[in-house]
Amino acid sequence: MFQYKNITTKTILLAAMLVPVSWGNSVFISSDANAPVDTVFSVTGFQTNGSTMATAGLLVTIHFLDALNTPFTSTVAWTSPNSASCLAANGCGLATGGVPGGGSWTLTETGETGGFALGQPVNAWTLTNSSTVTRITQVDLLGGGLLVFDRQRSTNAGADGTLLDEGTPGSAGGVTYKFGGTETGGTYTASVTYQNLVNVGGPSQACTGTPFVGNNTSTGCGDLYNNISFTFTGSNFVATNGGPLALWTFFQDTDTVGTPEPGTFCLMGFAVAGLVAYRMRTSRAR
Repeated sequence: MFQYKNITTKTILLAAMLVPVSWGNSVFISSDANAPVDTVFSVTGFQTNGSTMATAGLLVTIHFLDALNTPFTSTVAWTSPNSASCLAANGCGLATGGVPGGGSWTLTETGETGGFALGQPVNAWTLTNSSTVTRITQVDLLGGGLLVFDRQRSTNAGADGTLLDEGTPGSAGGVTYKFGGTETGGTYTASVTYQNLVNVGGPSQACTGTPFVGNNTSTGCGDLYNNISFTFTGSNFVATNGGPLALWTFFQDTDTVGTPEPGTFCLMGFAVAGLVAYRMRTSRAR
């Protein structure tokens, strides 16, 4: 049975889920970097918010260029603070750090990442940069093995499916990276690459939904990826002197995944050994 990312909006979704949404040309999905393929045991949580992403071990890498075009990178763990601006109880989580040459950056998300209302995603991620000297060129979101990024298509090309097209069974409908509708300090364009295709171990299952026909979970449905990178290809993502912060919002759904218990591996091993022994006995009897 299909499960909604946000069951509180189910009634509204029924009236709007098949209506296509145009997001303009602020985001371009580049060719997928499928290899290496990551294998997970199952999708265990399809309602993930900013707070629970900290438990799942999300990492954020920021790429910088200073005024002399010297590159820098910084990797920060996603956290779930209890501060005035970001309450874990509200489903808020963030990553933040300093910018070479002065200033700071922050990436935050509040609420379920796959939440919908009237057929559109509702809980955007927000990236800011307060530096007027050093620009952010790229952001990497690294799932770390327990968090995956869930989208509505099976390849980088083509249109998204509907909310009923869940792809990997049990993952529910996803949200492909989309511009969140708010930007300050410039007009930005993001080039997005999905990296490390995720497949599901165990018996192969057919993927669910029209865009995923012909795919299966053992080779990857094409909706789940372990990592995402997005690069700014328009205006420099840097604050202006005397002006606003550089700010960019976007939507992207996440899910949590599970790993098999050690006992499960043992049971699987016993099952395989028993099957082999049975076939040997049958062969000898013939």
